[in-house]
Amino acid sequence: MLGLVVEQVSGKPYGDLLRENILEPLKLRNTLKPTDNTLPEPVARGYTFQGLDDGQQQDATNWNPSWGWGVGDLISTFDDLRVWGKALGRGDLVTAQTQALRQEQVTVGPNQPGVNAYAVGMGYKQGWWGHGGELPGYNTLTFYRPDLDAVVVAITNFDELANGIHPAYLVADVIIDLVARESPLLGDFGDEQPIFIDDSLSEDD
Repeated sequence: MLGLVVEQVSGKPYGDLLRENILEPLKLRNTLKPTDNTLPEPVARGYTFQGLDDGQQQDATNWNPSWGWGVGDLISTFDDLRVWGKALGRGDLVTAQTQALRQEQVTVGPNQPGVNAYAVGMGYKQGWWGHGGELPGYNTLTFYRPDLDAVVVAITNFDELANGIHPAYLVADVIIDLVARESPLLGDFGDEQPIFIDDSLSEDD
């Protein structure tokens, strides 16, 4: 719906607005909005359980992602996601007032996997701000910590595990936990758990 709203207000196609206001200012040259199922090479094959009843995974690499549209149907790279994560966390493309509004948090439930608070299009946990992305076959996550000027990017070629957990969250969990243990700048988290911990996972998962 928001994609239709910005088109109506601006009088421009959503793709043009995306390019003019985000992709070009941040020089995200390897991020594109697809119109069909053609992917630029090289590309990682993506796999999914979605759409199957027998519990078997299938290759979703060439599924057309354009149905996502304003929700997020972009194709990108690790480096571009790193740039985007930093810009999102710092508010590079918006005013300070808008960034402050965007970071007004709403606490989520204690059993909610991922972040422990959500703002306007941004998740938050332990000083890290960011957002994830998911289409059949792929899962991404980029988070930024302003006080360290640090970015974490996780990309997986699987959208979610059989138990519904998104694998990029688990990758980010490990990375941020390691940073927390190794960096004296982060200090001691005490009893607070690192980002994206899910104790329900087993080795079989």
